[in-house]
Amino acid sequence: MSKPVNIDWNSIKTFLKGNPLLCALVILDIFLLSSALGRGNANEAMKSQINSLQVKEKQIKANLGKLNGLEKHFDTLKNVKVDILKKCLNFGKKTMVYNFLKQIDGFLPENKINISNTNLYDIEKSRNINFNQDLSEFDGDNVVSSYNVLFSGKVEDLVAFLKQLNELPYCINLQKLEMRQIDTPGKSISLNVNLSFALLGKVQLKE
Repeated sequence: MSKPVNIDWNSIKTFLKGNPLLCALVILDIFLLSSALGRGNANEAMKSQINSLQVKEKQIKANLGKLNGLEKHFDTLKNVKVDILKKCLNFGKKTMVYNFLKQIDGFLPENKINISNTNLYDIEKSRNINFNQDLSEFDGDNVVSSYNVLFSGKVEDLVAFLKQLNELPYCINLQKLEMRQIDTPGKSISLNVNLSFALLGKVQLKE
């Protein structure tokens, strides 16, 4: 086993004093190496930051795209709402309601139609309304009105009635349809018809 070599520090000091240029070059190399390592770390950090910013940019663009899509959906829904409100019968104007009932009564002039309002319900306040009461507290609310219709006629009359009801410029939902056939010897088949429908409306006292 070899003995450890003793370091002669005096010889090293003498060598360093006698070779200042070489020492300076060694120090410079160490400095450059440290700088290169530091710069490499800085470059990696910068690359990482750039990549992170690029990811964030993509995320921002994606979110902006989603927002633009939502705005289009909101515009569509807004247009749908406007269209629905246009198709609401205004119960704040009793003449409009009267004309509506008169129009339905005239669908089949040769057959007496009996139409009656059974219920008027305020959607916003979740309560029933008496149509003859003061409606000022319901001004601006949407309502649903229910109707019953009774008439007798031929099958063709029922088809014509439903067709004209469907062509009215209002939001109408047929809820019930009952038919009872009346057999009369020597005559065409006739029906007793009982149907119910709901009508979407509004209470707007001033246009």
